[in-house]
Amino acid sequence: MSAGSFNVEKDTIRQLTYEQILDIINRLPLKYKEVLILKFIENKDYKEISDILHKPMGTVATLINRAKKSLKQELLEEGLKL
Repeated sequence: MSAGSFNVEKDTIRQLTYEQILDIINRLPLKYKEVLILKFIENKDYKEISDILHKPMGTVATLINRAKKSLKQELLEEGLKL
């Protein structure tokens, strides 16, 4: 296997995993989906998320923590590992 074909396989696996993760995020409750997308896809900081959702920063931090735990559990059930 050449280095080039290895990179193609690696990129394909990475893309598949990314799509699977997005699919799982979309199945989470809205309150978790919102914060995960804002934090990890749109790269917003806690203050920005707080302003967007009109929630205190402490609430945002709690939601992100719970959302990550929920996502991790769903990924494990799907057989994916982070």
